[in-house]
Amino acid sequence: MNRVTERIEHLCRTCWLGLRKAERDEWEYYRGAGKLMLYYSVIPIVVTAALVWALAIVLL
Repeated sequence: MNRVTERIEHLCRTCWLGLRKAERDEWEYYRGAGKLMLYYSVIPIVVTAALVWALAIVLL
């Protein structure tokens, strides 16, 4: 009985550590995706706004 309990505890602990690693990997993935979103959406919007602002200053 004690051996079975130890085995179940070991499996639960291993599973929990695996889940923790999966959460970490997912966090790394989303952090990387956040950087990509910054590079491909936020920066072009800022650059475009700056160009429009500069063009408005030149024309007015």
